[in-house]
Amino acid sequence: MFVEIALPIPSTKGKDTFIYNTFHKKENILIGQRVLVNFNGKLQTGIIVNFPKQITFDKNKIKTILELIDDKPILNKDLLLFANWISQYYLCSIGITLKALLPTGLQVNTVRKVKLSTNVRNENFPEKLWNFLKNFNDFINLSEIKNKVQIKSFYKTIELLEQQGDIEVERNYKRKVEKKTVNFVHIIKSQQFLVDEQRLKLTNKQNDLYQKIKNKEKPFPLAEIAKDFSYSIVQKLKELNLIRIYKQEVYPDIFNNIIRQPIKKFTLTQEQNSIIKNIEDAICKNDFKCFLLYGITGSGKTEIYIRIIKYALDLGKNAILLIPEISLTPQTVERFYSHFPNQIAVIHSKLNDRERLYVWRNIRDGKKRIVIGARSAIFAPIENIGIIVVDEENDSSYKQSDVNPRYNARDMAVVRAKLNSAVVLLGSATPSLESYQNTKEKKYEIVKLTERVKHQKLPKVQIIDLRNGIGQGEIFSKLLKDKIEERLHNKEQVILFQNRRGYASFVQCIKCGTLFTCKNCDISLNYHSYNQKMVCHYCGYTEDVPRKCPECGSYLFNFGAAGTQKIEKKLALLFPSARITRMDADTTQRKHSHQQIFEKMKNGYIDILLGTQMITKGLDFPNVTLVGIVLADTNLNLPDFRSAERTFQLITQVAGRAGRSEKKGEVVVQTYNPNHYAIRFATQQDFDGFAEYELNLRKKLNYPPFSFMIRILFTYQDKKRLENIIQQVKHKVHNYRNPQIIILGPISAPLTKIKNKYRYHLIIKSKNRNAGKHFINWFNENCNIPSYIKMQIDVDPISLL
Repeated sequence: MFVEIALPIPSTKGKDTFIYNTFHKKENILIGQRVLVNFNGKLQTGIIVNFPKQITFDKNKIKTILELIDDKPILNKDLLLFANWISQYYLCSIGITLKALLPTGLQVNTVRKVKLSTNVRNENFPEKLWNFLKNFNDFINLSEIKNKVQIKSFYKTIELLEQQGDIEVERNYKRKVEKKTVNFVHIIKSQQFLVDEQRLKLTNKQNDLYQKIKNKEKPFPLAEIAKDFSYSIVQKLKELNLIRIYKQEVYPDIFNNIIRQPIKKFTLTQEQNSIIKNIEDAICKNDFKCFLLYGITGSGKTEIYIRIIKYALDLGKNAILLIPEISLTPQTVERFYSHFPNQIAVIHSKLNDRERLYVWRNIRDGKKRIVIGARSAIFAPIENIGIIVVDEENDSSYKQSDVNPRYNARDMAVVRAKLNSAVVLLGSATPSLESYQNTKEKKYEIVKLTERVKHQKLPKVQIIDLRNGIGQGEIFSKLLKDKIEERLHNKEQVILFQNRRGYASFVQCIKCGTLFTCKNCDISLNYHSYNQKMVCHYCGYTEDVPRKCPECGSYLFNFGAAGTQKIEKKLALLFPSARITRMDADTTQRKHSHQQIFEKMKNGYIDILLGTQMITKGLDFPNVTLVGIVLADTNLNLPDFRSAERTFQLITQVAGRAGRSEKKGEVVVQTYNPNHYAIRFATQQDFDGFAEYELNLRKKLNYPPFSFMIRILFTYQDKKRLENIIQQVKHKVHNYRNPQIIILGPISAPLTKIKNKYRYHLIIKSKNRNAGKHFINWFNENCNIPSYIKMQIDVDPISLL
């Protein structure tokens, strides 16, 4: 019997899958099972994706699978179909796509051992290998043999000898994540009378420990008393047969920091009621439909999510809620956990392999009916989906850009809903222009929330023109400082936004102009004050700040635009009694740091919350009455066609954090570009105006959503060799003729060097997706890119940097 297997490797000459033989019974082989195979001398874990109807080559040359890992499929038909769609759309091998769908904890490490068989014929053996193995009667680790016996094609030789019956191979499988067990302890009740009747004399410390264990109603982990009692005391009670110690498997508690809050009752607005009824009617029809929920900040989008998910659950269906950033998880999970206790599974990047595997199994086994998480949650093995919600659907973190498959979870939510005849709801106060255009083309249905709940007003916005100057070395305008002082006096909270972490954006010699750059990247180093280091935010390279300029010997340096570290220090000087907390990538590296900051802010232990874009979305604090945007221009100067859109979204979102209660809110925006349309529309909270203006520009320049874009990125450490290949590519692609294709480049990427690798890119804009895919097929057949050049194909790129 032959099977078609997908392996987690790139496509080879257009081949995605490989044919293997199996001696297992047909009824035991199912699509979706994992198998272990030998591929080019290496062990690979693959997944059965098909049974080939016809074999067109020599069957005798087909290898046999080494082991069937699963008794039943690890992926159902729904996810296999979904993976196949992703593979074809994002031009990524099906094997790599399937690997992305599974948690890392399912990976299998194989330990192989070898020994001579009883009927071995030594004439078939390489001499060195024979001389080594004949000295052993038992199995030996294959890795040990390889280290001590140097022969060509080692693994291929082992495979051949096994097929001929000259050696025996023993395979043991060790999962990457093993079960976690800890010591538990409990009282042996039948012996309790010995202590109660003082037939056993215990020391004071032994008696204290015994009473503590006795007072526990259930067995508990020994670690809970390890700090107060030595192990010798515990051991003594065990020897006296008063307690029992045993090992028990423990499971991660994902919600150990989440407290179930009382459910707040809301009176829905007329707009909310109308939207909920519209979506519920669509769920009832068991047919695919996509809604775009455009709701201004504070208009009650989350309450709509809760109501429609509850409705889907009441119908016996399940739900997925995608969130864009880890900073949204604590507040979102807390609110949903209050409504749906014990029904929620959370998937995000802070989970370790054990926790992720535990959550994945709970979902697969039907123990959880709601999946909440970042982009990878769209791959959750949940069945019978009724509704998929994508909150802040415009957020760029939904796009995976670093590894294959380079998917956009927002778009994949639409695909998965369609494959499952489910409803998908995309929500945002600043919808992506792609989604907004889809509503104009009647592909999606737009529903709007135009008023804040409880008749709250949008915050008043004031613009400070920094071109008029605010003083040498100053970060805050007088108006912003006065507004902060006023809030502190009124015991209200302030959020300050600056989309740049670190202390300063660059370090430069004042005398000769020398700019300190990363030795691995063509980028200036950021100064971090807490460790007095210059740091590259792309590769992590660090360097001490020199006492003097290495070029001219000057001791005077200019530090660039202020980052969050510098702003935090300035705030401490201006407002010494204020409780200030910084929230950026440097302060939130620890596992529960987001949750801790959120709790402090919610409980009023923070007066000023300063942060990067992780504070711009989803946070809802009723006592925040002032938002200050330190510099609104950070993204505007980037050479990317989405820079204006990102600027508009960030300003609108962070401004929406103010005035989310009966207290009025204010926003102060500091900028050098007060007349830029993105800033002007954002301060007016005018999405429709911005969308029409920006879409007109995009249409003239043939940028998405009026074209489909593919980016091919080429990287290599040797600049000259890379440039030679780029010249060959340029010559070939300029001969490509298709009126539906616009080819830009190949040229040097805006970020020309990162992590010691030079970067060139080729941009393809096409009028339809098939034309773009046809070009990629032509490119792969006609442009032979050497294997030493790393080539990345990114369909629908979110950034061109």
